[in-house]
Amino acid sequence: MRAKKEYLILIAIIIAAGLYLVLHKKDQTQYTLPTIAKIEIDTVTRLEIKTPAETIGLYKKDKQWFIAPHDFPADGAKVKGMLFEIEEIVLTDLVSESKAYVRYQLDDKQKITVSAWAEDKLIRDFAIGKEAATFQHTFMRLPENPNVYHARGDFRRKFEETAAALRDHEVLAFDPDALQTIRLTNGGATLQLKRIEPPAPDQSKSEADGLQLKVPAEPVWQTTTGRSVEPASLESFLNAINNLKCENYIAGRQKAEFKSPQFEIVLAGKETYTLKLFAKENEKDGELPAISSYNAYPFTLSSDRLQSWQKTFAKLAGKEETAKKE
Repeated sequence: MRAKKEYLILIAIIIAAGLYLVLHKKDQTQYTLPTIAKIEIDTVTRLEIKTPAETIGLYKKDKQWFIAPHDFPADGAKVKGMLFEIEEIVLTDLVSESKAYVRYQLDDKQKITVSAWAEDKLIRDFAIGKEAATFQHTFMRLPENPNVYHARGDFRRKFEETAAALRDHEVLAFDPDALQTIRLTNGGATLQLKRIEPPAPDQSKSEADGLQLKVPAEPVWQTTTGRSVEPASLESFLNAINNLKCENYIAGRQKAEFKSPQFEIVLAGKETYTLKLFAKENEKDGELPAISSYNAYPFTLSSDRLQSWQKTFAKLAGKEETAKKE
């Protein structure tokens, strides 16, 4: 009898739970998340990013990205990061239908609007808000849709760039193995270095004779007097100036306006590269003006770089070049 009673109680609990789930489901707001089609990022030819501070226009020409309207080369890695985020957008949840956009930074004063075109066809258009509390989602709005959604991924920061920050800041890049001569000028002192290839090792006796083939020696760099410079110091210097990025660009100035460099680097091989640093035009400036044959625009470099390169110059030059200056 007791078992039968417990059995009836269990059935009643199951029925009650079922009714609760059915009624609760009916009371819930039903919705379907919008599906956003994936795009081929190689087809994107133009981007427009409207931030609270400015509107940035980017366009692709001959597989390279530029910043309108001045046609400045853009940082390809940063643009690629943006394209990666817009390639496939997945909405994971409906967050709000209340139009309370301020709390999500989706109001007109805080949102970032991103639009992408394939030639003349608009293929992406959305607004980005702040990062969600999950740290794995971003609040988003779609055109002609008042709702706020969770988009998968935290990517607002990739679109919070300024036009100045999106410029390609690389001002010198070269192949170290192709260099044949290096000329460094520090004020009135000049150091000329030449690459000397060592003679090929004698390979007359092969491994068939039971001898290991000799590995060719590394090339050496010598001054005009025939003195070899320390390989580690030179290699460190070349690494420091290769793939060099500037601090900022100098607006409204032309390269031809800058005369009498304070420090000059000339690298010659298959191609010749020149980098020139100039004295500060204002003592309050924290950076030095500079120009490079690799880049069409004048820019600035940290004064710390000059101090480091001057120390390297002194180390490579040694006593003979110091005496020459005196």
